[in-house]
Amino acid sequence: MNPGICYIYEYKNNQKLRNAGFIKLIQHYQSCVLQINIRGIPVQTGGTVKLYAFYRQSPKIISSLVDEIICGDKCISARFTISDTTFPDRRPLEQIDGFFLKTDTDQYYTALSDGTEFDTREIELWKKPETNTAAAPDETALSNTPLPEPDAEKSPP
Repeated sequence: MNPGICYIYEYKNNQKLRNAGFIKLIQHYQSCVLQINIRGIPVQTGGTVKLYAFYRQSPKIISSLVDEIICGDKCISARFTISDTTFPDRRPLEQIDGFFLKTDTDQYYTALSDGTEFDTREIELWKKPETNTAAAPDETALSNTPLPEPDAEKSPP
């Protein structure tokens, strides 16, 4: 996504329902300042919505949780700074296709870069790649494990 102002729309599956607000993005070195204003969302004062960043990898939308935002009465007005490392696959802002907010009732509010398609049915959470570091054995577990008894030599009767 490019820095600047982008409108936020409510989505149901791939259908854009209405304009709900805007997000302002400011790039600052390897971090990003987000200012979000949304109105008319079904969340009470003190309720939260989850903010995700995403990129398209056809046919999927790969997303990662950026933050959880506390709401006012049916509105959000928030400003915060996040690191590029928060984005899925540690991508920089330029390689992110948008942001979406998800309510507890599974309603989606999305800001997209130009030319990006969005469908709530294609969202998939990004999984961090597993590292191949072998876990060190737990020494306390080993010290508490009884050693097997050596086989007693059998003497003839």
